[in-house]
Amino acid sequence: MVEKRFRVLRLVAFVCRIIAWITLVGGILGMLATIVTFIVGGPITRQMAPGTDWQAMFGIVGGIIAGVSILLIAALYFVFLYALSEAIHLLLSIEENTREAAYMLSQERES
Repeated sequence: MVEKRFRVLRLVAFVCRIIAWITLVGGILGMLATIVTFIVGGPITRQMAPGTDWQAMFGIVGGIIAGVSILLIAALYFVFLYALSEAIHLLLSIEENTREAAYMLSQERES
C-alpha cells in the first residue's frame, strides 16, 4: 500500500465539509428566526400605528420572503462547499489510484 499524501488537502476538504453543514444549519435557523421576528413584529406594528393592517400583513409576507431567501442562499453555499470537498477527495483518489497503478506496473516489469 502506498502512503497517504497531501494531508493538508485532506484537512481542507474536511473543513469545507464541516463549514458546509454549519452553513446549512445556520441558514435554517436564520430562516426560522427571520420569519418569527417578522410575524411577531406584525402585531407590534398594529399596536403602534392603528389602522395600518397592510404594514402588519407586509411584515408577515416580507418575513416569509426574507426567510426563504436566507434558506436558498444558505443551501446554495452548502452545495458549493460540499461539492468543493467532494472535488478535492476526487482529485486525491485519482492521484492515489494513478500512483498505485504506476507502482504495480513497475513491479510487473521487474519480475
